[in-house]
Amino acid sequence: MREAAPNLWPEDILEKKITLPKALLLDQANYLSKMSNNILTVEIKTSPALMGTDGKEALTTNGLRHEFIIKVPALGNYQFPLLWIIHGSLQVYPFQLYSILEETFYEISDEEHFKSVLAKVFSFEKTRNAISYIMSQV
Repeated sequence: MREAAPNLWPEDILEKKITLPKALLLDQANYLSKMSNNILTVEIKTSPALMGTDGKEALTTNGLRHEFIIKVPALGNYQFPLLWIIHGSLQVYPFQLYSILEETFYEISDEEHFKSVLAKVFSFEKTRNAISYIMSQV
């Protein structure tokens, strides 16, 4: 009879909790809706990630893309994407964030860095101006 192998798993393997980037985006979407009295809503659109390889886009097997799209139901559901992120499904950090209005890529190293970059993108003058313009149309 074979002797049972020892348990090689670390005892704390299940203790590390990760807040997924999509969850943080959803929280921020809820804050914007609440702040605007639901005049603005946000859709987080998730799709397989497209990664560039030698100038050609190819679907990754484990990547996800989350797009932060601001919508205005009172304006015929007018919408504009503010940013998107691409990350692996098994290893969340690091990942890329692209600010559409600023046309800038950020390499996000961890959750705290993600929060600081989101705050920066939300505070950009172009972001503020776009939201002010939309709010003045309603």
